[in-house]
Amino acid sequence: YLAFKVDARSSAIVALAVTISNVFLGAMAGYAFARPRFPGREILFLLVLGTLMIPDQLRMVPVYQLPRELGLLRGDLQYGGLWLVLAVNAASIFRLRQFFLTIPLDLEEAAKLDGAGAWQTFRFITWPAISPTTFFIVVLQFIGSFQVFTQTYVMTQGGPNHATEVLAS
Repeated sequence: YLAFKVDARSSAIVALAVTISNVFLGAMAGYAFARPRFPGREILFLLVLGTLMIPDQLRMVPVYQLPRELGLLRGDLQYGGLWLVLAVNAASIFRLRQFFLTIPLDLEEAAKLDGAGAWQTFRFITWPAISPTTFFIVVLQFIGSFQVFTQTYVMTQGGPNHATEVLAS
């Protein structure tokens, strides 16, 4: 019973951290791919989408090596290593970019005329406008975070005796 409580608490912490980071980092990346024009934007976005076509099993070794090289797979830092791997999802970036493209540019231009900077425009104009998509991503990501067993098992080097175990559904 106690082990279940510890695993459930650990899973909730990881799922909450991953969900929050996916929403914020995905929104910022989606905005960057939707609004400002810069050289190579479309190619970079296609590379991000290309990561969706690579099976998780093929990415397992490189994804494991990054946190290991940073020293994030020891002790309590395993949460950080797991979060680093799951912090942002290409599907979240895609969904948010598509939603940002539906927001009229007139809203942002009006904010610029009123003296708002890029961050203020994002924070006060576009962020509230994407709340339906944000809610959708929160639900999908939170549920998905509880179902990422393989990466969690690899990152914690064997499961609950070392750090956390995501509860299987």
